[in-house]
Amino acid sequence: MKKFFSSFALLLVTFCLFAAAACGGDDKDKDKDQSGQGSVVTVTGISLDKTETTLKIGETVKLTASVSPDNATDKTVTWNSSDAAVATVKDGTVTAVHSGKATVTASSGGKSATCTVNVLRPSDTISIGEKKFETLGAAVGASKDGDVIDISNGKYTVSESVRLDKRVTLRGEAGYTVIETASSDNVLTIAAEGVTVEGVTFTKTNKDGASFSFLHAEKNGLTVKNCTFTGKYEDGDNEVTRAMVFNAGVSGYTIEGNTVKNLRQPAYLEGNGTVKNNTVENTRGFVVCCNFKVTFEGNSFKNNAADIAVIENGGAENVYTEQDGVKLSADNNGAYVDLQPLGIKIKDGKKVTA
Repeated sequence: MKKFFSSFALLLVTFCLFAAAACGGDDKDKDKDQSGQGSVVTVTGISLDKTETTLKIGETVKLTASVSPDNATDKTVTWNSSDAAVATVKDGTVTAVHSGKATVTASSGGKSATCTVNVLRPSDTISIGEKKFETLGAAVGASKDGDVIDISNGKYTVSESVRLDKRVTLRGEAGYTVIETASSDNVLTIAAEGVTVEGVTFTKTNKDGASFSFLHAEKNGLTVKNCTFTGKYEDGDNEVTRAMVFNAGVSGYTIEGNTVKNLRQPAYLEGNGTVKNNTVENTRGFVVCCNFKVTFEGNSFKNNAADIAVIENGGAENVYTEQDGVKLSADNNGAYVDLQPLGIKIKDGKKVTA
């Protein structure tokens, strides 16, 4: 009997020890993932090495996704394109298929990041819809009011002035469409109301031209947006090269988001309009005739003889006060404003007294 109880007691102790070990094991495993490899660490964010990219048709780019934290349990990334007809994506490699814009999204653990993909049109083509043209002049000649003349990426030489006499939109691919000239003629004469010119880089390759402009506006309502104008001008040169010239009284224009470098003036303005968010460098500044109020806002200037010059205009009444000049300066990143009819100069929002 004693032997029986001894065996029973030993068995009971062994059972308790086993049960205790089993209970401890359950507590220890509670924070393990299903594979039993450790605690689950969730994804808190994802980012891409590019948020925007531009490709030509057929080109590819590899996007790299970074998932945080580094020790996330599951860092699997899935990829998606908002428009596979424009751009496809596989394992982060984006392929340009057709001109247009698509958004590529990388996702992991419920988090996502995006990259805008701009696909350029085929190079060196000028078109209205599906119809192609050899020259800009030919396209303009065949256009009608409301048409969009698309100028794809490439370099185009213009040797004589092109007259835009219909209400058209002339649209390039910003940073990729370049119109260059060595002529002393104006490049585009705006002879219709409501014309839009956007996304074109205009370049003058020499210093010829006693009175040259890339755009010469004869009619109201011109919009010039996201263009670049460059030349060879250096302060002190005699040539008068301008990005834009507006005939007397031509108004209702919008000049927005453009870059002007190395020209005598970004624009000669003799009518009411709006000039905003442009960048101007190494010029003698905007010229504004004193009898027309022009709205300037958000423009940036660097290394200009003056940034905004209000000039006398053949005895016309000056509509600018000193306070107008202070506002012009303050609204345009401290621009240097020369109010010539008043003999006042203003910089950083304050009258220059020295």
